[in-house]
Amino acid sequence: MLAEKTPAGELWRFLSRWAQGGHARHSAVERAVTQMLCFCDEQWEGRQQAEEVPRGSPVHAWPLTLWCAAAASQDLRRPTVDALLILSARWPEQPLENVPLRLIVAGGAVELSFRQVFTEALALLADRRPGIVERAGRWEIPIARSPGGPVAVHVPIPPEALLLRAPPALVPLIAETLAFNVGVHDGRLVALLAELRQRPEDDKLRGRFARAAAAASWRLVRDDPRWITAWGLQQRGPRTLAELRALLSEPAPLGAQSATEALQARVQAQGSWAARTDVQRLARLASEVPGDLTMAPLPWRLEQDVFATEIEQAIQRLEHAAEQPVARLMGDIVFLRSRPRDSRR
Repeated sequence: MLAEKTPAGELWRFLSRWAQGGHARHSAVERAVTQMLCFCDEQWEGRQQAEEVPRGSPVHAWPLTLWCAAAASQDLRRPTVDALLILSARWPEQPLENVPLRLIVAGGAVELSFRQVFTEALALLADRRPGIVERAGRWEIPIARSPGGPVAVHVPIPPEALLLRAPPALVPLIAETLAFNVGVHDGRLVALLAELRQRPEDDKLRGRFARAAAAASWRLVRDDPRWITAWGLQQRGPRTLAELRALLSEPAPLGAQSATEALQARVQAQGSWAARTDVQRLARLASEVPGDLTMAPLPWRLEQDVFATEIEQAIQRLEHAAEQPVARLMGDIVFLRSRPRDSRR
């Protein structure tokens, strides 16, 4: 069924040629495959719970893996690669884990598999060793050519796939870090991660999280920013105002409060964002609109332990002003004209 000279193989070859017509076409196929993988996973889970099928992987999803395997051989940062790595963590067989990866680096090439990458990542986390870098929603795992040798390459993986492969003892650590990373992108994932920290072995909860993460709106928009214009149409993206608020971590309408008062209420003790580890990131992002809100993050930015770093980052953004939103630049200018809290000048 998975051989290239089959109807399924012919279909993917046709779609591959069609997708070469432009990024919009390619992204459309990536979204369609991602959504079908999630559908197959959900149907498989329901039938497993109803004991309609023997324990095993969702066989009807396997033809979809042809596209994902081809994508992994070309670019590890494809949405379908992320989706299959995340969803298959719960399957008895993981289609991509042993697919050979050949990465070209300085001094030659590195050959490895996703299984090796996940094993190394979990060992780093278990030993509390540094090395994993978060970049654009993925965790880059350092891989050496030989045990104990210098790092040869950093392999990007979706951290959700790592969490779902982790032993229960490591789940709270990964979930807390991941919640900080993705919180500004999707508040619904933060809520699921909080539940997973309490119930890391709840398979039904793990399934809900896997599908939500695999088809997360921010992940698909990252691949094709134009997709945000289709939200709310034909079951795409957030479909209601309530879903959009949940995605943006917006607790409720503003009411009679000003935006500044609402933001202050959210970050103060007992506020809706107060218990979140990414509270400062949320507040800073919410403040990036022209007006008084740009001054809201000043108390944090003027703290002595981050003051020098904040100055360096602000100057760097101002040197590349054309790449930054105007409200962020406004906040940086206000910050640079301010003084640290213990300044006596």
